Amino acid sequence: MTDFENKAIGLIETTGLLGAIATADIMKKSSFVETSVVRIDGIYFTVVAYGDYDAVKIAIEKGLEAGEKICKILAYVIIGRPSQEIIDFYIK
Repeated sequence: MTDFENKAIGLIETTGLLGAIATADIMKKSSFVETSVVRIDGIYFTVVAYGDYDAVKIAIEKGLEAGEKICKILAYVIIGRPSQEIIDFYIK
């Protein structure tokens, strides 16, 4: 298995910048992942975690727990072995 095959990207859609920042913060602190916050439109944000699959899974679980306390979680997904285009779009 190559390094790329074990990578994943996790996305959590939230409402509100503060909720997105708090979600990203706990994701980064709970697991060894790269994180970013992408503004989608108006009050909608996507919080991104990228790294090894297991680390991303932990980050998403912790991010959902934290985010639900201060904002509305709209959706989430974990994508194993994401395409390079997806990585390039979310990880700047």
